Amino acid sequence: MFDVSRQNRKTWPQAIVFDLDGTLIDSAGDIARALNTAMSNRGFPPFEMAKVKEMIGGGIPKLIERAFLSHGLTRVDLMPVVADFIAAYSADPIAATTLYDGALPLLQRLHADGVKIALCTNKQQQISEDILRRLDIHHFFASIVGERDGLPRKPDPEPLLLALRELGVAPGQAVMVGDSGADSGTAKAAGVPLVLVSYGYTHTPVGELAPDAVIDHLDQLDATLAELAAKFPMAHKTHE
Repeated sequence: MFDVSRQNRKTWPQAIVFDLDGTLIDSAGDIARALNTAMSNRGFPPFEMAKVKEMIGGGIPKLIERAFLSHGLTRVDLMPVVADFIAAYSADPIAATTLYDGALPLLQRLHADGVKIALCTNKQQQISEDILRRLDIHHFFASIVGERDGLPRKPDPEPLLLALRELGVAPGQAVMVGDSGADSGTAKAAGVPLVLVSYGYTHTPVGELAPDAVIDHLDQLDATLAELAAKFPMAHKTHE
């Protein structure tokens, strides 16, 4: 079917940079499994899924830190627990993980339209790449920026700016799609228009995170991009 919203969008944006957890994939089940494995090794009871979703965001060390804080503990050596989490998670990172409805058709449409696609996540680089391969969507991404040594995590803008440099696209020619305050902070600091999904893991209402648009389903992104193209006329100008 001819999609008027895609036609109206024309050549902007040149790139879309996606967050991963809570945006493209529902991974809370596997994150909860790995977290509970790492914590049970220290004698702690398992967390329920709702609590795990509240703690997701900011990377694995931040997740572990929040888990200990929920037990009233602040002085803990996190790194052995992080190592246990990574070991448990890496063993089968998509046992309970699925693409959100609409994610695969969206990636296929963007790829067919010649839009460059990148990933910018606080999940560890190797695990992120493994998940994309196992879900058979790795080939859609021209840049994958995950947590790695020497690179700050979102909401610092550098991971997003690195992805854009690897794509060869200026901030004004891109859009970020995410689900959290970390994504909001990153996009705002980098000068990239931001679309937030309403179904992600953040417990803060996404409307309070100052996005340029909110969508309830990935099928709505095409029309939203057409609206943003009219909202950001300067984005159509060529950046040297």
